[in-house]
Amino acid sequence: MKISHLDHLVLTVADIKTTCQFYHSALNFEVISFGEKPKGTALPFLEIENKQLMATYIQPSP
Repeated sequence: MKISHLDHLVLTVADIKTTCQFYHSALNFEVISFGEKPKGTALPFLEIENKQLMATYIQPSP
């Protein structure tokens, strides 16, 4: 089976700033919003060509 597109992808990452910079510089994603949840969890949304959306977040360390 060949994958033609992604609808939604969530990644748990250790460094949210580095992750956003990578997706912007390597894949041309743009950050369209950046929300923060209680206890330090960040939830940025990235998009490319007004079509594909991807959310990344970081869980705070215990």
